[in-house]
Amino acid sequence: MIGAYYSKAADSKELFNKLNISNAATYEKHLNKYNVINISFNVISENGNTYDDYIKMIRDTIKKDIVEKYPFIVELKKDELPKVAIKQIREKEYVEKFSREDDGKKILAVAICYDSKSKEHRCKIQEV
Repeated sequence: MIGAYYSKAADSKELFNKLNISNAATYEKHLNKYNVINISFNVISENGNTYDDYIKMIRDTIKKDIVEKYPFIVELKKDELPKVAIKQIREKEYVEKFSREDDGKKILAVAICYDSKSKEHRCKIQEV
C-alpha cells in the first residue's frame, strides 16, 4: 500500500481519495511522485542460500539496472571544485561519445574532488 501511494508507476489517486490520508496537508505533494523499488523478502531465491546472498543479489541487480538506464562519466580532481570536473567532462566531449553509443539514454556526470588540505571529498552528480 505504501508503494502504491508513493510510486510514479501507479495512478492511485482514486484509491487514496477515499482514505483519511487524503485529508493530510501534504497528501498531493507526495502522491505518486517517487521512483519506488519493491522487494519481497517472503521467499529467498534459489540462487541465494542465505540472507546475505539475497541482499548481495539485490544490490548487484539494482547497480546493473542503474548503469543500464544512466550511463555515467566520472572525473576525479585534486584540490579543485566539482564544477571544474563537470566542466572538463563537457569540454572534452565525453558526453558526445556516450550519446552515440547509448542513443537516447540520459548520461550522468559524476565529479569526485579531493581536498588535500582538509582531507575531504566533494561529489557532484549532474545530468548532462
